[in-house]
Amino acid sequence: MSDLDSTPRRNDAFCVREVGDELVFLTEEGDQIISLNAIGAFIWQQIDGIRTLRDILDLICVEYEVAPD
Repeated sequence: MSDLDSTPRRNDAFCVREVGDELVFLTEEGDQIISLNAIGAFIWQQIDGIRTLRDILDLICVEYEVAPD
């Protein structure tokens, strides 16, 4: 398991576009497409290089009314 005090950073090698409530990523080479559902998009949007994994977990719990475990 990851250290909850670590600070994730986005990989800027993707072209990212919002499509409805999903995020769609195109690799730099243009040979792969990755899509995130609404929950994945929410998490991606919280990754700002400042928030820790623990901070993001807390935000997920509040947003989706779930327990951390």
